[in-house]
Amino acid sequence: DSARRLHHPILLEVRFEPGDVEFDLQIERLRAVEPDAILVWGRPEVAGRVVAAIREAGLAQAIYGPDRLFDPSFFGEAGRWADGVVVTRPFIPQTAGPRWREFEAVYREAFGSGPDEVAAYAYDGTVYLIEAIRAAGLNRVRIRERLFEPETFEGVTGSIRFDRTQNNVSQVEVCTLQGGRCREAG
Repeated sequence: DSARRLHHPILLEVRFEPGDVEFDLQIERLRAVEPDAILVWGRPEVAGRVVAAIREAGLAQAIYGPDRLFDPSFFGEAGRWADGVVVTRPFIPQTAGPRWREFEAVYREAFGSGPDEVAAYAYDGTVYLIEAIRAAGLNRVRIRERLFEPETFEGVTGSIRFDRTQNNVSQVEVCTLQGGRCREAG
């Protein structure tokens, strides 16, 4: 809907399943509409296979994706074709503050490995909800009201800024994947 409202409608939505390894039909459909760019949205493993298939089929359009593609399984499946994919990153652990470092240490102690961004988002969401329940009591109307009160929340992922519908509208980094790393898109 957002793309349509901005007068850049999505020409085609092509679906794939987590276990898929063949994408010939999807690629032919993409080829037929000649898109300016391709957005790949899915789990890192299958998204990596999709990106590799797109590139191996000779499609050269820009490829975009969400932060979840910045993952070892994406790089493993996409191989050299991961280079050049542009991703958004609302949270970057390498530049995070002391709350992240404390969370990371506790998580590592508990689970034997470091947390990823999904674990951090889940933790922040859980803390945000628990704080609302503690403030409002066990009344779902009051809990909902409390969830919509703050404009910001300081979590392990940094300062989260909400719009009036509780969407996170914090700054997002856009970067291009290169050699398994993010470099600033430009």
